Amino acid sequence: MSIAAAQYDKFREQVATEERVFTFTDGADLLVYPARDGNTVPFWSSQARLVTIQKRLPKYRAYTVTELSLTDFFRRLDRLERDGFLVGVNWSGADLVGYNVPAADLRAALAWWLNHLGKAVPTGSF
Repeated sequence: MSIAAAQYDKFREQVATEERVFTFTDGADLLVYPARDGNTVPFWSSQARLVTIQKRLPKYRAYTVTELSLTDFFRRLDRLERDGFLVGVNWSGADLVGYNVPAADLRAALAWWLNHLGKAVPTGSF
């Protein structure tokens, strides 16, 4: 299994278990990265991952580590899907690389994990 695949698996399980995600923001704005497959917004499954990035990559010290609840993240996934953005999951390494996945695919994977853990899947008109 590649590092990116392992990071993706960890992301899905940890987010479903802890019911929160983290990302960098610049003011109120999410960071958007151009990628080969389309513009991508990255998220991580723990705050410690972002703190490590800020220690290793000084340019990220200018950004705020922001936590989203699972419900807020599902809302964000719906908006990202409507706007045609991909979701980066647990990017790591010196170049911050990892999987970029469609928001709908990630939402379905998280729903599977939540069901597996006997937890409610966020619903509603997001």
